Amino acid sequence: MVLGVGILSNGSLFLGEFQIEQTPPYPDLVVTDVAHGDGSLLVTVQNQGVLDVETTDYEPYLYLYVDGNREWVYSYAMFSDNAFTLVDGVSELVLEPLEGIHLVKACIDPTNAISEQDEYNNCYEETLY
Repeated sequence: MVLGVGILSNGSLFLGEFQIEQTPPYPDLVVTDVAHGDGSLLVTVQNQGVLDVETTDYEPYLYLYVDGNREWVYSYAMFSDNAFTLVDGVSELVLEPLEGIHLVKACIDPTNAISEQDEYNNCYEETLY
C-alpha cells in the first residue's frame, strides 16, 4: 500500500492509501525488422521482456504475410539460433528473397500462445523494394 493524495470529482483533496498493481514479469517477443540482405529476406526477432520464453510446452511460430496474404509459417527451429527466446536475445530468420515491390508483415507468436508483457507488439510491417 502507498499513501497518497487524490482529487475527488468535486475538486476537493483527500488523503488515502492506494494499491499499486504491478505487471507480472513475462517475456515480450517482438519482430524488430524485415529487410533485404545479401540476396535474402531477413526477419529479426527479439525478446524485449524480463523473462525467457519457456519453449518446453509451446514452440513459437512466425507467420509471414506478403501483400496481405499469409504465405508461410515458420517454427523457431528454422531460425539461425534460438537466442530470441532469452531475455534481450536476438535471432534472424534468413529466407529466400522476394522479387519486386511487396508489403511484408512478420508476426511472432501470432496466436498469443505465449503469455507476454505486450500481446499487441508481435508484428512488424515493411514495404520492400
